[in-house]
Amino acid sequence: MFEPTYTLLATLGGQPQVVTFTLDRLLQQGAHISEVIVIHPAPMQESLKRSLACLQAEFRNDSYNWQGQSLRCRFYSHILRRNGEPLPDIVDGQSAEGVVETVYYLIQDLKQQGRSIHLSITGGRRMIASLAISAAQLHFSNTDHIWHIYTPDETKSVVRDGAIMHVEQEQGVQLIEVPLLFQSLNGETLEATQREHDQAARKEQFKRCNAVVEMASSVERKVLRLLARGLNPQQAAAELEREIKTIDSHKTKLLGYCYEVWQINEKKLTYRFLQEQFADYFAERDTL
Repeated sequence: MFEPTYTLLATLGGQPQVVTFTLDRLLQQGAHISEVIVIHPAPMQESLKRSLACLQAEFRNDSYNWQGQSLRCRFYSHILRRNGEPLPDIVDGQSAEGVVETVYYLIQDLKQQGRSIHLSITGGRRMIASLAISAAQLHFSNTDHIWHIYTPDETKSVVRDGAIMHVEQEQGVQLIEVPLLFQSLNGETLEATQREHDQAARKEQFKRCNAVVEMASSVERKVLRLLARGLNPQQAAAELEREIKTIDSHKTKLLGYCYEVWQINEKKLTYRFLQEQFADYFAERDTL
């Protein structure tokens, strides 16, 4: 039987222990979580900096110590942004839109990678949690879950600010699953909303693709077109009658542009990313 691989996606504020509490409970339920991504504002406040430091210490060398076992689990920090600029806080409608945009595209990328997601909404400002749910419901399926964590007041008082990052079950920490809101939406309304967001996502993707094309040299564009058509680097080298190391050099530069434009710093890209992102872009341009 196929067992999905999960990402724990968690909103984060000044209480880092809510992330490890959630992860521990999910692992106890048998979830196969291989990465943890925390979403948060730009770390300007000392409390948020401390939270990130506490969590980074829990995931040294891409491993997580759980019940005496060292589990392979990567940790990533993902900053909320608006038009590419880091958001230090949620202060107006534009910054709220930035939260939805950040979470929407992050979840979209994860789903395109075939990930299933546990979304934890306990940490950080309630506004971020609310907006994260709004973005999540447009992508989530029956393999994805939203969680809130309940911590009794007597436990909360001793674990506050990451003083304790793991607790025993008898201390009363419990996961509460939040119903997926899309299940109660009218089908036509959901379809229209999904279509609207898909159009916005496509527009944003094409904007990013265009930025990369403008950064690339004429030779790099030729390589990009071939890779976007589905050729691998070896086939592109044969097509252009160039050595594979030359094509690899162009590919590396193209991926460098993508890292910059997509603002990616938490995963390694391959030429397949170019195929996935640019195939429709060039197909549409060529029909104009």
